[in-house]
Amino acid sequence: MKKLFIITICCILMLGLTGCTNSSLTHQHTWQDATCIEPKTCSECGETEGEPLGHTVHLGICSRCGKAVHEEVMLNIVQYNSNIQTIHDNVSNYIKNVNYNNLQDCFNKYNAAYNELIKAKEEINKIIIESEDFEELNTLRELAQKVIDHIPSKIENSTSEKLIDFLNEYKTYLISLSDYYKEVTNVLSLFNK
Repeated sequence: MKKLFIITICCILMLGLTGCTNSSLTHQHTWQDATCIEPKTCSECGETEGEPLGHTVHLGICSRCGKAVHEEVMLNIVQYNSNIQTIHDNVSNYIKNVNYNNLQDCFNKYNAAYNELIKAKEEINKIIIESEDFEELNTLRELAQKVIDHIPSKIENSTSEKLIDFLNEYKTYLISLSDYYKEVTNVLSLFNK
């Protein structure tokens, strides 16, 4: 009789320890599926099981829940590109307003344009760094690096040959920049969906 009593008590204790903390010993969990940020959870007693699923991010948007993830990265990239556009407007103004009858004016304005391009390089480097944790931005990073690689050389003197070299290098730079902006447009259109 003593054994039966002990076995019964042990069974009751085991049932109490293995079920959820609901007052009923026969409680069956009603599980809610895990989400990106919450593990599988019993809707009645709050017990959890497993781990949250985590976000699956494509261009800053979780494909599971649709939430913007790392939105600040995309906003920073937008800001850097806005800065780059302003800088390139300045570069265009320097080059458009050159007096081609005066080599010194060409030299001065091309050097001012070059100095602006160095500022653009700094902004483009920020984009490369900001996006390095996102595999889906590899193409953007590669094109950004290509833009940097095609920044014209600094003009050392005002000979017509050096000024023409600068313009030819600038032309190649603009082609790279155009490819880069196409990818920026593509990335931002996907992010805004």
